[in-house]
Amino acid sequence: MKKVLTLALVLWATVCAAQPPDIEELEGVVSAVSSQAVTTDDGDMIIETDVTVKVTHRIRGGTATTVTVRVVGGTVGGVTLVNSNETVPLKNKKYHFILHTDSHSKLRPVDGNRGMVVVP
Repeated sequence: MKKVLTLALVLWATVCAAQPPDIEELEGVVSAVSSQAVTTDDGDMIIETDVTVKVTHRIRGGTATTVTVRVVGGTVGGVTLVNSNETVPLKNKKYHFILHTDSHSKLRPVDGNRGMVVVP
């Protein structure tokens, strides 16, 4: 029994250590949404939206009470970009977010819509 418990603890520690350190998991209410045209590293122009979230419950990572999440999509100057894998969160709605930090130090949902779910 002791060997099984030791093995379980070792496996658990291995799984925890394998997770990226830049993951944040939280719940919060969207307080502001702001879209802008940006140039990607490849030189393409796309529309991205910064979503300000007031954190109501933090599960993992970080300490900030407000975070800015960046998603692909939005509307700028009458032009709308829709990304079927990553919708723009709605203002005043509560979401559960699982976020990672991208190469430009921006918080983004992990795996698009799988990283953000509306909380009823």
